[in-house]
Amino acid sequence: PGWPLEDMDAALVLDAGLVALPDSTLLNVRAVGEGVRSGPAGLVAEWLTVEATVPFEDIQAELGQDTRVRAAEDAGQAMVVRTVAVAGRDLTVVATGTVEVVDGLLVVEPHSIDLGGPDFLSRRTADLVRRFVTIEHAIVGLPEGLALLDVDVQNEGFRAVLEGQDVVLVEGAER
Repeated sequence: PGWPLEDMDAALVLDAGLVALPDSTLLNVRAVGEGVRSGPAGLVAEWLTVEATVPFEDIQAELGQDTRVRAAEDAGQAMVVRTVAVAGRDLTVVATGTVEVVDGLLVVEPHSIDLGGPDFLSRRTADLVRRFVTIEHAIVGLPEGLALLDVDVQNEGFRAVLEGQDVVLVEGAER
């Protein structure tokens, strides 16, 4: 399978501006299924590709209060700004990192962490606060069998591409 749609023999196409899932929200969702059939297992797509944007707000909620996530100035990078208490002081941490897929998770591991203090203090303290600004996000609520293949940073969130084979869209009725 591949894009654009004109090149595909698609049996199922879904375009939605918003998909509200039990534990997350996805924006600008496009799902294309090939070889969709109904049988004892339910409604199954032989191949399913989903492109969707995970909004920054969902990631911010995971990281905790007073956290902002946005696209960084450098293409393909995200920025996390968060206030963290270290040694009784509140520090504003600005971390920037490249987004990638690691073991099926959307991950942003900071490459740079700025605490606004002297370099010696920043380098030493940065190691302590790294876990507060690292993003490890599982895209949940979609049918099982989809694997996260690619992710990119956009202005409104992380654009993800997931694909899978023999994906059960709707489970069959219990007999």
